[in-house]
Amino acid sequence: MGSSGPCPLDIHIPSLNIEDLRASYTARTLSSGDVIRNVYAKISAYPDPAVWVYLVPLAEAMTRAEELAAT
Repeated sequence: MGSSGPCPLDIHIPSLNIEDLRASYTARTLSSGDVIRNVYAKISAYPDPAVWVYLVPLAEAMTRAEELAAT
C-alpha cells in the first residue's frame, strides 16, 4: 500500500452505487481499501489523465481508509 502508482484490479466491483457498496460493506465482502484500489486502477487505465484536476495519492487514500476502518 505504499505505492502511489497503478494497481491491479484484484477484485471485481460490479457497482459503485451507494446501496450496493453499503450492502457489501455490511456483509463484509468488500472493504473501503478494495474500492479505493479498484477505482485507482480504473483511473490509471483511463487514456486521458487530464480528466482529474487533482488526485489524492493512492498511499494517502489507503492510509485514510485504514484510519476509518479502525474507528
